[in-house]
Amino acid sequence: MKSDAHILIVDDDKGIRDLLQEFFQKRGLH
Repeated sequence: MKSDAHILIVDDDKGIRDLLQEFFQKRGLH
């Protein structure tokens, strides 16, 4: 059984990247 998280990352790669960019920007890591 594949993990749901892995499926979400594969299916919504662009969305995940946008969320990660926001997360890193908030922490000032860019």
